[in-house]
Amino acid sequence: MQKYMPQVWVLLRDSYAQVQGGWHYASEQELLDDSQCWRLVIHNGQVAAAVVYKAKKGLKLVAMGVDRTLNDIGKRGLIRIIRADLSRCWMEVSEAAERFVMRHCNGQRYMIHGSLVADLLGKQIDPANDAYHYQREVCGFRKEKLLLGTPLPA
Repeated sequence: MQKYMPQVWVLLRDSYAQVQGGWHYASEQELLDDSQCWRLVIHNGQVAAAVVYKAKKGLKLVAMGVDRTLNDIGKRGLIRIIRADLSRCWMEVSEAAERFVMRHCNGQRYMIHGSLVADLLGKQIDPANDAYHYQREVCGFRKEKLLLGTPLPA
């Protein structure tokens, strides 16, 4: 992780720059301390895509991104990683991340019913207009979100 931290930090920071309430890490050290594992796509020594997981009821995907200069390679790699990992990890998605995972990664096969969300997250949520989406406060912003994947029981 240390070897690729500078590249991963910039890639993820840039990926979440336009996502309200989306980037939760104040420093590289905090990202290292909070994450359990990373999956990276490396092309000629450069990180093309990164996926970060933390240990929470199994592995929870907490950040993902693609280097814009290696967009095609990174996107293909990110799709492969998420498709492979949805059966053994889980994630909370919204906005562009939700559209990406649903469109490219078969996310609809791994939708977690809204009745399970509050217990999984350990957070207050409000149901949205369907049985799967919900709303909650994220860094001062009200967001509609969706849980996907395979969490471990508590």
